[in-house]
Amino acid sequence: MSKIYTKEESEKLEKRLDEFCKKNGLSFDNETNISSICKQLNILNFAIPLNEEKLDGVIIIDNETRAIAINEKLDVQDARFVIAHELAHYITEAERSGNKTPLFAERDNIFHGMEKRDEENDMDYLAAAMLIPKNQFIEELKTLQIDLKSLVGKSVVEVKKNVSLLFIDFLAKRYNVKEEVVIRRIAEVAYYA
Repeated sequence: MSKIYTKEESEKLEKRLDEFCKKNGLSFDNETNISSICKQLNILNFAIPLNEEKLDGVIIIDNETRAIAINEKLDVQDARFVIAHELAHYITEAERSGNKTPLFAERDNIFHGMEKRDEENDMDYLAAAMLIPKNQFIEELKTLQIDLKSLVGKSVVEVKKNVSLLFIDFLAKRYNVKEEVVIRRIAEVAYYA
């Protein structure tokens, strides 16, 4: 996840996710088991050895198979993020193709630098939105008395300086994601407070 989205940039993606969830009877919260969501969508997911250094996950969809394979070397938080990222490709492709069964595969590393394509940044945003749902997260941040309005437009570094590392660690554990994902999500949802 390298880009922090403004409200204007993220609204389209949040809407896409909401519509997909409504259409498929899905919901996300801090307890979300991303593998169970895949199962509801008839998408297999499994860990395998992926020899290429920067290949964290791949999604392959054809007429009979829907599968997400992730690199077996990933820790739990990275694995959840990669599955959600690949699921975001599925959501986006299903929208583009009018739910006709597409065939595609994506190569991605979740910690690309500035060279990351816009589409991959969008998938990272959607992955974070699945794992840390906006409305629930905003309410939780308010409960923790985090002043979101003061964080609007702040960088990752500024968010990290202004939010207790204890809170960031707590939220990372609660949502079972890396601290980096929590920090970026705080910066992004601040626009909605």
